[in-house]
Amino acid sequence: MIDRISWEPDASIDDFFEGKNSRPGHIVCGADVRRDKWIEKIGNAFLSSNVCVLRSSSGQGKSALLYRYAYENWPCESTYILQVLETNEQVEKVKNYLNFRKKIQLPILLLIDNAGFRTPYWPQIAQECSSLGFKILLSIRHEDWYRYSKENLTHFEIVEPTLDLIEAKEIFNRFKEKGKIAYAVESPEWAYEKIEDSRLFIEYI
Repeated sequence: MIDRISWEPDASIDDFFEGKNSRPGHIVCGADVRRDKWIEKIGNAFLSSNVCVLRSSSGQGKSALLYRYAYENWPCESTYILQVLETNEQVEKVKNYLNFRKKIQLPILLLIDNAGFRTPYWPQIAQECSSLGFKILLSIRHEDWYRYSKENLTHFEIVEPTLDLIEAKEIFNRFKEKGKIAYAVESPEWAYEKIEDSRLFIEYI
């Protein structure tokens, strides 16, 4: 249900450049472009609350931001990820584990990447983390935010990442360094104009 994050380099780094799911190992390898503005917003959110929610439509780079923030700001031995939370029994087990860490004064940053059908009870754990003074960072799509109950969740901050032209240029340059620019792509501005209706990170990639 809950595991310590493995920060081992990813052997399939090209997956990142092909727009597949971001993984912790991609961050270790430096495949992502550090999105300073959003990393700073996450840090500021944690100044106000123990619960930070990265919420946006699918394809805005939420997972990469989640892992990048954790990698840069928390020791690996204190960074965990919630894998599954589908029953009340699992909720109680995770709560017991969190309370045990609190009792022996071990800190934790708990990540929930793509909160949704495998973790529908995440609000209960978020509330527990908040009450214990632990940090929790989760990414979630708009539709899943409204789909799952949040009546138990209080005192949270929401960061909604989007893609702007400055970031688009930085991403273009990184792909160019890696030889990943398609021959028909004329410039970062040209590519950015192609997604002007959606401004989706993944569509730009």
